[in-house]
Amino acid sequence: MLLLFSSPTFADDKIYEGHYTYGDEVSIFKACGKDKVYWLAVSGFVFSDVKVLALASDEPYMPVYLKFRGHEHFEEVDGYQAKYDFQIHVSEVKKFSKKIPVFCK
Repeated sequence: MLLLFSSPTFADDKIYEGHYTYGDEVSIFKACGKDKVYWLAVSGFVFSDVKVLALASDEPYMPVYLKFRGHEHFEEVDGYQAKYDFQIHVSEVKKFSKKIPVFCK
């Protein structure tokens, strides 16, 4: 697990942890123990190592564990992002791992 760089902090930031899936036209997050799936909006330098890990799987679209600080972002979107209730903007990656912890399955 790694600690990465962060972007500016927002007043409504909170900690999220769960399953992140990345791939061609996919950037989705499902919190541990929750049913909703959200589009994850990320900036390159904050998130590049997480994307590399997510793409390194033997199978495409395999989720990785992700713990991050971020906030809900209500912006009018189209395309693949429009399928989700809203976006979560990532401010800081706290931890990520190919192995999803038992408590988060």
